[in-house]
Amino acid sequence: MPKATHKESAGKKPSEQEFQRVINEFWFEVHHVAKYLKREDLWSVKFRSGSIYDNFLLKMIEWNEQAKRNWESQLPPLGKRMRSWVDADTWKALHQIFAHFDSSDSRRGLLHLIELFRKIATDTAKRLGYTQRDSKFGFWLRRHSNLSIRAQGPLLQIGNPSRAGLRPDGNLGRRLCQ
Repeated sequence: MPKATHKESAGKKPSEQEFQRVINEFWFEVHHVAKYLKREDLWSVKFRSGSIYDNFLLKMIEWNEQAKRNWESQLPPLGKRMRSWVDADTWKALHQIFAHFDSSDSRRGLLHLIELFRKIATDTAKRLGYTQRDSKFGFWLRRHSNLSIRAQGPLLQIGNPSRAGLRPDGNLGRRLCQ
């Protein structure tokens, strides 16, 4: 087995199918984090959130930065020295997604994660010339975008899901992360 080099390398432009797969998997994981928050299962919240950061958010940030540089620059692996290669707004937003081991802060972090991922994915799609197709969950969130971050009470309280063609059952519920 070859030894890992962890050398910096120029990014490879994702296919539109790969790009959409990352978006869909992001929403799949976010949906599960919201369910775990509702159940107060904080270990699972943290485990799944970590997976989102590592597998989907970092990849989208890297693609975005590579697209800004016409796929010619090299980025360090695993997000190393990220502060030196992301824009100031992204760096500032990243400070809001990591939460303490409690429900309220985890809810807040999830909302900021959703906001950051969408912003970066939208910009990346434009730079790649791809159509960003959100999942049904993402579409529903956008359509019922009265998201609010409160210290107490429900978060992601998003109107009537049946208007978006989604059932208000256990899959999404009327109030996620409650």
